Amino acid sequence: MQRIWWVWFGMVLTGAAMGCRSDGAVPVVDMGDTGNAAIDDAATDVPASRDVGAGLDVGGATDGGTTTDAGTTHRDAGSLTTSMATLTNPAAAGHPLSGTVVTLSDTNLVALSPRLFISGPSATGTCAYAAWIGTSTGGDFSAVELFESLRAGVGDGGSPDCFARSVVGVIPADLAVGDTFGLVRGKVNAYCPRGSTCPTGTSLEFEVAAAGGGALSVTGHRGAVPAPAVVRVSDINGTGVTLAPRDLALQNALVQINGALLRTSPSTANHDTMIVGDSSGDAGVPVSVTRYRGVTCQRALLVAAAPGFSVGTVIGILQYSFGNWSIQLRQDTDLPGVTCSRDGGVVDASVVDATATDAH
Repeated sequence: MQRIWWVWFGMVLTGAAMGCRSDGAVPVVDMGDTGNAAIDDAATDVPASRDVGAGLDVGGATDGGTTTDAGTTHRDAGSLTTSMATLTNPAAAGHPLSGTVVTLSDTNLVALSPRLFISGPSATGTCAYAAWIGTSTGGDFSAVELFESLRAGVGDGGSPDCFARSVVGVIPADLAVGDTFGLVRGKVNAYCPRGSTCPTGTSLEFEVAAAGGGALSVTGHRGAVPAPAVVRVSDINGTGVTLAPRDLALQNALVQINGALLRTSPSTANHDTMIVGDSSGDAGVPVSVTRYRGVTCQRALLVAAAPGFSVGTVIGILQYSFGNWSIQLRQDTDLPGVTCSRDGGVVDASVVDATATDAH
């Protein structure tokens, strides 16, 4: 079972191909795009409130038990301390089982994205948010998606509002690319275990909700962000249970395609997802043109562009969902060849006050 984030040509694409959650989350499309240009493009003005989760036990205990799954040894569900590489590589010795609370031992963790609004409010009044973190050195099996479900705030007329400033959790609302971490702890959610209909190890999610023992401690800003892995489309566009050569190793990491050519423009019909190819002549890979400052301007240019338009360089987070891989943009500088008149930067629209920037 998988949580839907957005739909592309009838296929569901998620930031990490997640499952239907027990909190009853009702998904929305477009990584949370509101349709309100002022909200989608506006910079957050929320005061910094870093070092969330202080005072929580950092864990690190292990129960010493193991189970064997088709010849691969995994830690029993419980709690342990391990590296990013072991957490994200399903073939690594000591790879944790789904449900295990893990404290990451890496000392060079950095934010690869701001916090993004994913979906909500659900039928039970909750909102979903995510962010991506990785090691500053990058490379294979170096990044993971953080996930958190929070109670919605109160909007106009008393209705649930995921954009209210009162919606505060473990992932800082003002998280920025380059923020560095001391403590990172969360629960492993593996939505593609061995024997499922998706490749083993895809759709890994690291749930950092405080109620489940999660915690983050931001220790600094403007840290060294890893250079994106330069790939060809054919390296990362596996389908079904067949992986392309670099899919699994680069899952949730920054990737870069050079010389990208537009195959399909973003539109309302495909939920603002464009398809780009390259000179290899490959069928292409989806790119989600949503949720960052400058998105409305860049998307307008891409909507009007014809197939074959030179998009140029594309940078973003590689994600898997329902048999397809896609790239999620984080900021307008992820499309340096599609220029607009506004300044660059990133935005966490989940904390923008919709009532103060109403453009309806």
